[in-house]
Amino acid sequence: VLELMGYTPPIDDIEEVVSDLERKCLLDVAPVSGALDTLQRLRDAGYVMGVVSSAGWPPFVEMALESEGMRPFFAEVTTSAGEGIYKSDPVIFLRAVSRLGIEPDEAVHVGDHARFDVQTARSAGLHTVWFAAHAQRTAHLHNADWDSLSKQGMEADAVIYALPELLAALERGL
Repeated sequence: VLELMGYTPPIDDIEEVVSDLERKCLLDVAPVSGALDTLQRLRDAGYVMGVVSSAGWPPFVEMALESEGMRPFFAEVTTSAGEGIYKSDPVIFLRAVSRLGIEPDEAVHVGDHARFDVQTARSAGLHTVWFAAHAQRTAHLHNADWDSLSKQGMEADAVIYALPELLAALERGL
């Protein structure tokens, strides 16, 4: 866009400005209740974990995970911008599980968005857990029809309302 306007700033300047803006966004980032304990319990149980994010700037995800002490739990971080595809495309999930060295049917995706997490991951062949605690807020932020999204979310292999419920859901089998 800047080039179309006749302005071509050095890429380093653009990256610096974006980085500063994203760092300011981190002031509003906080883990969901029980997140760190749940990640620790999953790792102790032998699960290998990755992140699939719709983030528009890949370093933001890394910075957020680092700032909250979560980065060491994840073997892979895959972002929409880093892959050049939206999270609504099953390919992003296939790339993530491939990098983890597993098959889609061996993977479980946990997410709060019925369409982008549950439906898309399912269409890629992954098992799914819908983290529905904040789902209505998520639907509102995306201007989505709650009834439709709720039905999609309920198609998940499991539905949880608090992260500490996740390990028990996985142990029940998906």
